[in-house]
Amino acid sequence: QKTFHMQRREIKKITYLITLILTTLLFVYFLRTPTTINMKQAHKINQQHQTIFLIRHGERCDRSKNACLSSNKGVTVNGAIKARDYGKIFSNTFPSFSLYSTDTIRTMQTACFFSGGKAASRIPLAATCGLDAAKNILKLSSDNKTTVIFTHNHCLTQIAKKMKWWKLKPEYLETLVLHIENNRLILDGKLTHDKA
Repeated sequence: QKTFHMQRREIKKITYLITLILTTLLFVYFLRTPTTINMKQAHKINQQHQTIFLIRHGERCDRSKNACLSSNKGVTVNGAIKARDYGKIFSNTFPSFSLYSTDTIRTMQTACFFSGGKAASRIPLAATCGLDAAKNILKLSSDNKTTVIFTHNHCLTQIAKKMKWWKLKPEYLETLVLHIENNRLILDGKLTHDKA
């Protein structure tokens, strides 16, 4: 009978440990999943704070079988059309914004189509990537109510990980929403491209 009670205690301990491990894994998984916000929520944030939209460029020509818009260092025709369509949806909610782009052909093309032909101010890649990204983004957006910055997937991944410990593998035109509060950059979430 002692053996039976000892086995039962051991089974309870193992069950408890497994439950604890699974709960921890689920907690970490949800902790690392980015918050998703829609245009309406982003607009509400923008009414209260200076807001920054970090957007990954459109579909790369050198990694696609789709037709290129121009050089293979740029975006595809499909990428340009999607950027234009996203820009129209975005402009319905945010008609006025400052526009920046890293100095690559694909980000500049995407910014141009997104904005309906507006020229983006060029910034170095280091402005949105690396250790000083948050400080650089704060400087760029300090005088603007709404700032749009076109950048690259690894920059979005770094910012999401550094600021919220989120695991993010950005798709083309994936957008992070940030705002400025007490001279600090706050990451709000990943923007959906829908109207609501």
